[in-house]
Parts: sequence; C-alpha cells; structure tokens
Amino acid sequence: MAELVGGALLSGFLNVLFDRMATQEVLSFLQAKKVLSKLLDELKIRLLSANKLLNHAEVKQLTDENVKKWLDELKEVLYEADYVIDKINTEALRRRVENDGQSGSKASKFLSSISSFFSAFENTVKSEIEEILGRLKLLLAQNEVLGLKESDQKRLPKRLPAPWDEESEVYGREDDRDKIVKLLLSDDVGSPKMSEIAIVGMGGIGKTTLAQLVYNDSRVRERFDLREWVTVSEEVDVFEVTKAVFEKTNKRTSRSKDLYELQDELKTSLTGKRFLYVLDDVWNEDYQFWELLLSPMRSGGRGSRVIVTTRSTIVVSKMRNARAYDLRTITDDDCLQLLTKHAFDDIGSNEQSNFHDLGIEIVKRCKGLPLAVKAVAGVLRSTHPEEWRLILHSDIWELQIQENHNLKILPALWLSYYFLPANLKRCFAYFSIFPKDYEFRENEIEKIIWLWMAEGLLQPREGKRIEDIGMEYFNALKARSFFQQSSWGGSNLVMHDLIHDLAISVSGHEFCLLSDECKSCNLTDKTHHLSYRKNSIDMNKFEAGLSKLKCLHTFLALPLSTYGRSIEGELRDCVFLERVQRVAGCLKVLSFSGSSITGLKELIVDLKHLRYLDLSSTEVEEIPSSICTLYNLQTLLLSSCRKLTLLPTDMCCLINLRHLKIEDTPLREMPPQMYKLRNLQKLSDFVLGENGGSRIKELGQLHYLQGSLCISGLENLADIGDVLQADLKNKEGLTRLILSWNDDHITDDSTKEKDVLAALEPHKKLKKLTIAGYGGTTFPDWVAHESFSDMVELSLYKCKNCCFLPPLGQLPSLRNLDIEYMDGLESIGDEFCGTSLTAPFPSLEILHIYSMGSLERWSFAGAEREGGIFPRLNNLIVASCGKLNVGLPAGCFPSLENIFVDACKEMVSTLPTSQAEIDSAYPSLKSIYLKGCPRLESFSGMGFPSNLKELDIWGCPMLIANRMKWDLQRLSSLQSLFLQQFEIEGGVDSFPEEGLLPSTLTSLSIFELKNLKTLNGKSFHNLTSLQQLTILGCEELQCLPEEGLPPSLARLEINGSPLLEQRCQRGTGEDWPKIQYIPNIEIYTAEILQRLKIIVRLAKREVSKSAKCEDVKGMAFSLLQSQQNNNQKILSRTCSIMDRSSFQRDLAILRTSSASFKCLPIVQVTARVDEATFDIHHSFPVAAEIEHDERVLAKAQHRDEMRGTGEDKVLFFGVIRPTFRGGLFLGGIELVLSRFTDSQYELNVLQIFPNCSYYSYDTSRDED
Repeated sequence: MAELVGGALLSGFLNVLFDRMATQEVLSFLQAKKVLSKLLDELKIRLLSANKLLNHAEVKQLTDENVKKWLDELKEVLYEADYVIDKINTEALRRRVENDGQSGSKASKFLSSISSFFSAFENTVKSEIEEILGRLKLLLAQNEVLGLKESDQKRLPKRLPAPWDEESEVYGREDDRDKIVKLLLSDDVGSPKMSEIAIVGMGGIGKTTLAQLVYNDSRVRERFDLREWVTVSEEVDVFEVTKAVFEKTNKRTSRSKDLYELQDELKTSLTGKRFLYVLDDVWNEDYQFWELLLSPMRSGGRGSRVIVTTRSTIVVSKMRNARAYDLRTITDDDCLQLLTKHAFDDIGSNEQSNFHDLGIEIVKRCKGLPLAVKAVAGVLRSTHPEEWRLILHSDIWELQIQENHNLKILPALWLSYYFLPANLKRCFAYFSIFPKDYEFRENEIEKIIWLWMAEGLLQPREGKRIEDIGMEYFNALKARSFFQQSSWGGSNLVMHDLIHDLAISVSGHEFCLLSDECKSCNLTDKTHHLSYRKNSIDMNKFEAGLSKLKCLHTFLALPLSTYGRSIEGELRDCVFLERVQRVAGCLKVLSFSGSSITGLKELIVDLKHLRYLDLSSTEVEEIPSSICTLYNLQTLLLSSCRKLTLLPTDMCCLINLRHLKIEDTPLREMPPQMYKLRNLQKLSDFVLGENGGSRIKELGQLHYLQGSLCISGLENLADIGDVLQADLKNKEGLTRLILSWNDDHITDDSTKEKDVLAALEPHKKLKKLTIAGYGGTTFPDWVAHESFSDMVELSLYKCKNCCFLPPLGQLPSLRNLDIEYMDGLESIGDEFCGTSLTAPFPSLEILHIYSMGSLERWSFAGAEREGGIFPRLNNLIVASCGKLNVGLPAGCFPSLENIFVDACKEMVSTLPTSQAEIDSAYPSLKSIYLKGCPRLESFSGMGFPSNLKELDIWGCPMLIANRMKWDLQRLSSLQSLFLQQFEIEGGVDSFPEEGLLPSTLTSLSIFELKNLKTLNGKSFHNLTSLQQLTILGCEELQCLPEEGLPPSLARLEINGSPLLEQRCQRGTGEDWPKIQYIPNIEIYTAEILQRLKIIVRLAKREVSKSAKCEDVKGMAFSLLQSQQNNNQKILSRTCSIMDRSSFQRDLAILRTSSASFKCLPIVQVTARVDEATFDIHHSFPVAAEIEHDERVLAKAQHRDEMRGTGEDKVLFFGVIRPTFRGGLFLGGIELVLSRFTDSQYELNVLQIFPNCSYYSYDTSRDED
C-alpha cells in the first residue's frame, strides 16, 4: 500500500528543526567551531530550498508516485538531520550540567579530560552532516525532472477556530430514526425471539450517528432491559467480538481463552432478558462468523434486537434474521444547516447571509455526506468570503488519486487536511499511532500533548508555555471535526474511521501499531514511531520486524491509561526489554506502563535522547542513578509503582524535566535539591521525610507548577520559616492542593499545627483543596475566607482535634463539600455558615458528612431566611454519624433532590410535622435512601414529600412498622420503592396492605421481610404501572396471589425464597401459569445464595484474622468442591444475583491471589497492603475495563492507608446498588478502605466522583 506524505507536514518538521538549530545550547556549542558552524549554515540553506518545493509537492504526490517517493526520501534526510542536531544539543547539555557540578581546579581537570572526547565527537558530527548535505543535493537536483516548482501558495490565515462544541443536533435523520425505532418496537420483524437490523451505507454517511439517535431514544430505553454498544474493528475474529459483548453485558473483564466457554457464559447472562446490542462498523462477511456470534444471543427474551452498522450489503445476507435499512445521503438543505452550525457558531445571522450562496455551492460538492460537510466546515470557520471561494474552487475536489492507494479518502477530507497549518499536520498524523476506534479519555489529552513535546511537534512561541501551545493544537483539531464524541457519551473522544484512514495515509510507514488485530507486522527501515497494545502482540512478528528498524523514536504502550496487567504480559515484557535495547539509541519516547518490568539499568545508558519515560504501574523497585544523565528528559511518569520508595539522589540534574508524576507511589521522601528543577510544570506529590521537613522550602523556587500538588508528611515540619519559603501564595498555576499529615500522628502542640496550616495558605484562585490529618483544634482564617472565590471543591478529612468547623458558607463558588472523621466535632451550627450578609453556601450542590463519631446535632438560626441556607444543594449524604439524634434542619434545602442517610443509629425523625411543612421544606426532593437507622420512626411526622420518585429503606424496622402512616397513595410521582426489614417483632406477614402503594409505581423490591407469608393480590392489581418486581430473602413466602401479578409486569426476580421458588419453576411449578407471560424471569435457588453467604462470611472472618491469601481462596472454593465441574457456572450465576439484586448484606471482601474468582463480574484493583484491605465498588453501568484506574488512586493517594508495607497482591471485589438516579452513570465509583481489628472493622469511604452513592457495611449485625 502506498501512503501519502503531506508536503506541508514536512514544512512543519523543518520549522521545528530550524528552531532547534537556533537554541542556546547549539549556538554555544558551535562557538569557536568554525567548520561545524559553516556546515550547519549550509544545511539550513539547503533545507530552506527544499521547503520552497513542498507546497507544490504536497498536491502532486497524490497523482505522481515519483513525487511521493521523493518526499519519502526527503523525510528520511530530515530525520537524520534531526538526530544530528539532537546529538549536538545533548552533548552541550551534558557539558553544561557536568561542568556546573565541578568547581575550581576540579573544573579545569574535568575540561581537560573531555577535550579529546569532544574532538572525536566533532569529527563524527562533521562526517554525518556532510553525508546529509550530499543526499540533500541529490534530492534538490531532481526538482526539474519531477516538475516541482518553488511556491508560496496562498493559504488560509493561521487562525485557530472557535472553541469546539459537542454536537447537540442532527440534521436530516429524524425520519430514519423513527423508522428504525418502529422496527425495533414491532413484533413482526423477523424471528419473534431475536432479529437483526442492519444500517447499511457508505463511509461518512452517518450510520453511527443514526444508531446513536436510536440507541438513546426514550422509547427504546423503556423497551429493553439491557442496552449495550460495541464498536467492532475491521480485523477481529468472533472470539474478540464475543468477548467485547460479554464484558459490556457483565461489566467485568473476561480472562477466558475458549470461545465456547465464553459463549456459554454469555448465554447464561442473557437468558430471559430482552436486550438491544449495537455492533458498530462491522466488516466481516463470513457466514460462520455470524452464526457463531449470534448463537448465544438467541437465548435472550422475546423481542431482543441487534443493530449492525456496516458498509457492506454482503454482511446483511450472512445474518439469519436481518433486515437491511439502506441509509441515503441527506439533502442539500440539511447539509447547509449542518455546515452553518459548524462554520458559524460564533457569527451572527446577518453575517451568515453573506455566505449563503457560497455555502450552497460547497455543500453540493459534499454529495450529501455529513462527515464531509463537517470536515469542510472545520476549514470554513472564517468571516472572509475570499477564503470560502478558495475552498470552493480548489483542485482537490476533482483530484483522482492513484489507483494503488488502498485507502479511499473523500476529497472533502483531503481538503480539510490540505488547509491545515503545517504545525497541525504533524500532530494530526501522530494519531495514526493509535488503533481505530481508540477512545481518548479526558485525562489522556495531557499525555498526548507531552508526547507531542517529546517528538518535537510543537513550535515554541515567546511568552507561551509549550504545554499551552499543545492544548491550542489539540483544540484546533477538535474544532475542525477531526474528533467526535464517543458513542458512550461523556468526555471521551474518538476519531471517525475515515479520518483515521486519512491519518494513516499522510503518515506513511513512519508510524506502526503492533497488535493481534494487525495481520502483518509493517515494520520497515522507515518506521520511526512504534506503539503496541498491551498483552496483544505476536512476538514472532515483532522479532522479525525489529531488525529492519534504523532509528526508532517512539516505543509506546497503549492504552495511555493503565488498568493492570496479565500473566502473559509479564512474560512478554521481559522479552520486550531485551529487544528494545537493540534500537534504543534514538528513542525519544519509551513507555512500559502497566508491565511487570523491575528495572531499566542496562537500557538507561543508551537513552540519551529520551524525552518521555513512562514506568507507571510497573514492578520497578529502584530507579537507577544513570537516569539522572538523561538531560533531555521532559516527562517522567512513576505513578502507582508500589515497590518504589526512593528516587535517585541526583534527580536535580534533570534540568529539562517538566512533568514528574508519582501519585500512589510510596516514596519515603523527596531527593535533595529539587529546587534546581526550575522547569517543572507538573509535580503530583512532594513528600516530606522524617528528617527532611525543611525541604518544603525548595518548592519556593519551583515557580511554574501547574495543576494538582499533594504535600504529605507535614507532621515532619520543624520550622515555620521553611513553610513560608514554599511560597504557595504565588503559585497561581496550581488548581488543586492536598495538604496531608499522617492521620496517625499525635500532636501535643495544636498551636504549632495551626501555624503550619496558616503558613501553607495558597493563592486565591485555587479551585480544589483537601486538608487531611490536620491536628489543630481550629482552622486558620484563610481556609474559609470569601476571597477564595474560585474554590469549587473542599475536603476535610480526619482533622480529629477540631471542635468547630470553619465558616465555609462564605466560599461563594463552593460546589462540593466533603467532611469526614472529625471526631472532636459535637455540633454544627451558625459558625458553619459564617457572618457574611449574603446567603451562605450560594453554590453548594453536594454535601457529604461521614463518620463523625461525636456529632450529636446540627441546626441553624437563620434557616428561615429567603432561599434557605443551602439554596442550590441537590445531594446530601450523611453516614456513620452514630450519635446524631436529630434529623435534617428545617427550611434549609429548597433545591435538594437526593437524601442519603446511613448508619445514624440515634436519629429519630426529621423536623417537619405537617404535610404542608414537608412539601415546603423539600420542594425538589426526588430520591430518599434511609439505611441502618434503627430508631428512626418517620422521615417526618406526616410522611414523605409529594414530589418523591424513589424511596429506598434498609434496616429501619421502626420506620417500616409505621408504613401505613406514610400515605404513599398521594405520591403521584413515586416510581421506585425498595424495602428491607430484617426480623422484627410483629413483622410484615402480608404485603402490600391495601391503600399502601400508589398506582404510579414501576419498580418494587422487597428484601428480607422474614415473616412475609402472602402477597396481597388485590393490592398488586392496583399497581397498573408496575414493570419490575424483585423478591429477595423472603423465606416464609409461600405462593403468589391467586389473582396473579399485574399484567404490566415485564421483569420478575425471585431469590432466597425457597417455597416460592419451587412453585415458580418453569413449566412445572404450580404458580408458573401466573407468571409465564412475563418476558424476563430470574429465579435463583436458596442453595446458591447460601453458598455465597458462607463464602463471604468465612472470607471476612479469615481476613479479620490476617489469614493468608491462599487460605481464604482455598476455603471459598472448598465449599463448592461437591460440584467441581460446575464451579464457574455457579459463581457466575451467584454474581448475577449480586449485580442485579444488590446483595448488600453480605458484602464480599475477599483477599485472593490474581487467579481466584476471575469469573466474578466485579471491578478489581491490585494494591500493596499491611493489615488492611481496600475495596472498589461500582454502580451500574460502569466501563468494564476499569481495573486499576489512576482517577481513583489520584484522589486517594494522600491517605496514609494507601501506603501499606505488605507484600500481598490483593484483588478487591464489591457490589453496590445505585441509589440516586441520574448521577454519574447512576452512581460512579468509590474506593473503600477496610481496616480489620479482631471481629470489628471500619469502612472509610472515599468519594471519587460527585453525585455518587456509596455503601457501608454494619458489622454490629453480622452473625458468626
């Protein structure tokens, strides 16, 4: 396949090369070296001559293969020139650093000793430049033969487009959407069990966009129990697609290597469910592929559907029950609307009218393809008609590309690339190093910019941070529609496959991706950038291709975010390290993130040109001191290196280091003289050792720090003067600050602690602040001063000696407030609000109060003021406040939507007593979750607020006993009710009582109503909207009502109710005729439930005794030996119970080795611990690949529990039922630390994302 190298792409290369030839290091080195200086001047002149030919060659290469080869050769010459200039730069840096380390006579001896070396070095460089000049002369001599002309072609101004706006409207597809939705909802499409609908159309026509419209349609969401989206690559087999479908369905990673085993698990997961799968961008035309892929899906419930998007009509013919939907182009009018939206976001309607006629002509050339329209619109974000005419009349519209170009690129896409500024072209081509359909996470964009820096793709501008220039470049590519929002929504970005084809075309053989999806290893002598997908490489192909490489610049592990590793990966990494060492001489980027390597000692010596080194989440135990000779190094990533405790002493020699990330790495202290790293922009952590507290003053000379900084070990500070020298007040680039004392430290001088915190006052523009382990009794004034007007997030954690909260109500922009483990706090009152005349907490949206062991009351004298004390608060979480005996303060929460109260054992009631007062106090309340409040008699004196939509009550026996006083009938908005009672005297024996439940209810779950014997058929038939019924752990329940269940019911789950289970057995049970009409029925036997309970309890008991991993694993599996052949199936089904029915009472906390319970569909994370266990919970739905997520660890890293010293590898399992609807994926993710002491343990809950619910386990009611 012939690839196309854009001429202006090389112009960008040349511009960066010219800049590097003019750096201070190079110019200083050339002083008194006349021969070298003259040669470099000649090289620059020759390169300038070549540059004048590139604009013409850029277009001509598309139709002339000889010109393309000429550009290939020129690019190789530029790589060699770049290498030579970098050698000069590197040696100059080395001489500067090592000379600075000498003094007096030592310096003279040093210079004398290296003079002979530099003489030899100069001769080598001279020979290399002369060879480059010779090749350049030959290339320039060919310009007449090739018909290349010097050109300063008129181009569009180098203006950056307006900021990118996520597309919220789709034009011309409303009718298509409605037709496909109708097909999905009808019962006469193909097979009544499951059928497929294929959206067929050419690339760029909008198949994926249409599928997204259908997938997110409210009618579709209501119809299906399960909806999942799977993007299918061009070259994948049936196993890979099945695996992707399984993982999306079960929210867990599968380690299975056997297709039929995997399909059996998928079949079990889908049995009885009505599902919708979207398989996006399918290419496979093999009949056997489709038979195998769809086979397990046919176990789903009636009306299940699979939507396929494809360019091939042959695909449709190979699917058994498929109906093709032929997608047509959109009209010119729709194209014009789309063009207007993307080209005129920031231009008024009067100005738009000047471009109407030109716009009509341009959209005609796009031939009804939405992708083409958006690509051209990205170029047209301008107010100059002349520029529009230049685009309209470009020759590229009519260009016929050579037939041997296998990648067919739309002319509109070529046009959008052609008019990119030269500096953006190289950055765009760099994305060919990523696989198709790669999702760029928000936290990866920063790494991409650092990679661009390392590769020399960014042109510096005076007075501008190079990182900011990189962000401008990235935003410019987004603004030109080179990226689109992921099908999953959120902030992830993807590149359309046709855009990716364009990136591959313009990059040539320069970039190569290694993975199992690649059928061949395309390494050549022109490959300079190599990426690999972790655990997905054919080592034989890699070995064969590696020998061809001459000058490898990049060896990059994908994905950029690390989520753990596998055993196969550990074996492969050892081989990798050995192979890469052979070609390491030119490397600028090296990443082994997520691998098992333990060191780089031999390799480091050869990495003189390295700019980017990523060893995060590896087994590295020591960083060799030789790393301190990598004077070009800009980025060093060492996050989550759990065995690494010290950095090299001479780190201060890395004078170009800009980014040092060491989150969740248990460093004991920082190396000396960190203040010499004057270029540092990102420093994630600064650790003060036991005898190194004074080093905090070194922060004072790091003037350019940006983003987040955690300062830990503050208990080791001795001198307040050192703190003041840190000069946090003037570090305005910091957006987040974490100030952490070891929370186990004991202080006898609270005044000193307060003085230290006072001296740590940051700048006024700080956005996020965490104070952890602070030992003072009060806070200094700055902590809550209203001048911190940009503060949006504040966390106070384990400030155990504090008796009063600071006046946080004065912070005008505070949105998220987290207060945990303040054991000295007995009350919250008016001091919390402050003395400002304005309403307190004007912006607060989330308030989390957790584990306040001494807190007894909270009340506010000004609660009746207009707007309330918390006028915008919508989520309130109060948990583990065992002495809190009053409910929620009245009149404070006009915007509150969600209330979560857990483990407040003394709470009796909230304050309002009349219905009018209730509705007035909580006018916006939608969701209430009450758990573990045994003395709570009522939410309020008269029931619940009228607007309530969801009510969950767990372990509140006195409250449930008063259920007939709730008056739920009047709650016309109530849709979901979950009740869990435990055994209480006079418990519920018939449910629901007449008049208890409103007819609006759509979901009802009853859990552990131990005395329940019958279901009230008359009451159930009044529930005319009920769609889901879950009955869990009702051991005395004997049968379903004679009247049956509501005809609206679409899903029934019965677990842990043995008498009822027998009567509801499919086909044979006495109650089966009453439920056989229900599309989805899930019934699990008490035997399976009991097995899991025993496993959980034994595991918890053994972990509390510090049992070894193998012991717990052995006990768990020994319980299932009687059915050894069915272990996996039993465990898989058991986990389905946990996933779907929120089996929370017996939370599984299992210390295991990496091999155990690998079929559990639960998020996992590996950690190093000592007498402690961490647990990750997730709510639905959550990305299946989240396994070792730096977003989770980043916020937790300041807590000392994360720095255990044990040697065990621990996998953590947990399930959490979502509480608040509409949060981050219905809840998000939380990290829970479990500390075990004898038979008791506490759960410390760390909220990772806003709007998330959490789960805590109450050991006081756990039985032995």
